[in-house]
Amino acid sequence: MNIFRNYPFVRLLSLQLAGIYAANFLPVAGKILAVVLLILAFRMVSLIRRRKYPFDLVYSALLAVLVLMISYMNTGDHQDEFCPADSGQVYFEAEVFSYPVEKINSFQTVAKILQTDCPPFNGRKIMVYLGKDEKALQLRAGDLIFARAGISEIKNSGNPFEFDYKSYLSRKHIRHRTFLPSENYLITKTDRPSFFMSVQRVQNKLVSALREKLSSDQAFQVVSALVLGYRDELTRETQSFFISTGAMHILSVSGLHVAMLFLLLHFLFSFLQRSYTGQILYFFIMVSSLWGYSFLTGFSPPVQRATIMFTFILAGKSLNRPASVYNSIAASAFFLLLFDPDLLFDVGFQLSYMAVTSIVFFYPRLTQLLDPRNPLLKYTWQLLCVSLAAQIGTFPLSIYYFNQFPVYFWLSNFVVVPAGYLILGLTVLFFACFPFEIIQVFIAQILCYVSDSTLFLLKQTGQLPFAVIQGLSISPFQFGCLFLMLGLLMLFIVYKKHSFFFAAILLLLLFQAEGLIQKVNLFNQQKLIVYQSKERLIHLIDGRKNYLITESENPPDPFLYKNVLSKLKLAEPLMIRIQSSTDLHSGDLIIRQSVMQFSDKSLLTGQKGPERISRDRFLVFSSGLLDLKQTGRDIIYLQAGKKKND
Repeated sequence: MNIFRNYPFVRLLSLQLAGIYAANFLPVAGKILAVVLLILAFRMVSLIRRRKYPFDLVYSALLAVLVLMISYMNTGDHQDEFCPADSGQVYFEAEVFSYPVEKINSFQTVAKILQTDCPPFNGRKIMVYLGKDEKALQLRAGDLIFARAGISEIKNSGNPFEFDYKSYLSRKHIRHRTFLPSENYLITKTDRPSFFMSVQRVQNKLVSALREKLSSDQAFQVVSALVLGYRDELTRETQSFFISTGAMHILSVSGLHVAMLFLLLHFLFSFLQRSYTGQILYFFIMVSSLWGYSFLTGFSPPVQRATIMFTFILAGKSLNRPASVYNSIAASAFFLLLFDPDLLFDVGFQLSYMAVTSIVFFYPRLTQLLDPRNPLLKYTWQLLCVSLAAQIGTFPLSIYYFNQFPVYFWLSNFVVVPAGYLILGLTVLFFACFPFEIIQVFIAQILCYVSDSTLFLLKQTGQLPFAVIQGLSISPFQFGCLFLMLGLLMLFIVYKKHSFFFAAILLLLLFQAEGLIQKVNLFNQQKLIVYQSKERLIHLIDGRKNYLITESENPPDPFLYKNVLSKLKLAEPLMIRIQSSTDLHSGDLIIRQSVMQFSDKSLLTGQKGPERISRDRFLVFSSGLLDLKQTGRDIIYLQAGKKKND
């Protein structure tokens, strides 16, 4: 197709993505690619020696397989070599990567081990938990710590459908953790920190300046998160205002913020483009400003992605190739994945590129539908088109990862996008007026007013009827159908070929069929879940009906089971607190002391196992999810269920 011929990096990126996925999910693909590459190489050499021209097909196939092979091997290079799960007590020296973040019982930071008694850990990044005291607050990025402690592998809690925290950190090359009481480590300050650590220290000074001058805590949280990407002090309450209205993207420093800065700078310096010398100056001012902002945000991955992308776009325009915006987007993704293939599985990476690509494709087509003459109406229509364009590209990812859809996303963007521009511009001015404290205080007051007003409006939007559709859950197959369907519809819009449209309709039918099969299976499900928690928590499921059985007087933490409710399409659970003398009869559940009768299964929860019952009649179950319909035993002994202390 023309799109691949006109945009070579789109073709390269497609091959690179295939290679990365093959390395992660099809290990045997490496041998297949090696054999195919060898065959094509021999064929190519044979054609050259016999002067059989042209050989474009063989040459193109050889290059394609070569790119696939390089991507496959490059992904393998990013996989860590063998490292023991636990080290026992070892001495180690580590460099602190980030400022300690306060948790409930400790302070958390990330460090890189420089030297240790256990050589496999050298050069590894680890999660460090520090004792909650004043000593931990003395740590700064770039400091060295000398410690003696055990290093253990990071593990998930083991509850069904929980967030895979282990894989999330593993993609960031963090696979181990350690806890350091204050008496087990020493701190050494460094006068010459590395470049990366210097960036972290600059960011901390800017955050401290905002904390000192902004009188409102919520304003500080919003401004520091929106402009500098500092979200460590962002409370759940503040986040909830943005999540429920689909405006959380404004608090995640990403391509949107770089785009805001890009448009602001373009407005200020576009007059330079009238001459050849001015175009060169414009390019250097724009690129240096974007990378300077990336520096201030601590070179966070989303900002790096957006900055590289806009750098390619600016370079393309400087070379009088403005039509290569798709090529620029693909080129930035290609080079980022070349250095770190694990970025492909980062949700922020996927959302950023899908949003930008969707805006570039759909925004000009949506704006052509109406052409308001009034400037205010025109701006309103353009802002609505941007919101719709971004949402079209990201809604499959939003539903797949977050299981919800904010209905009033278009309304919240009328608030957060103008407010974001204003807060970004005012904050830049705030830092520029650093020597003039009176001006800084005045700007800080305006920032507080704008931030608090934004939060108020978002809160009111989130309280509107049907603000959020929750409980949306789709399988990986359904996500693939939505993603491919969106791509086919884009191709249909460009090429007007009915085959693309009919293929999209077929994918929609497959999506619906998969959903129907899931619903039939879920309505007939019978499952038992024993959660890993501080107190024993048992979940009994029959179709959509479900019971949460606990021994604690306090209600269980909703974060333990909310994903189960969403994934299995369950109704709100009936909470039941049991004691040793509990007798209860509710529908298909009967509880008598330490015995529960659920459906055709007997569940024993006593301290002693069923010693007098034949082994082929009962099953010992400790934690996790058990499909009762797949279990041939009619008696289940619940042996455990309480989370062990780490």
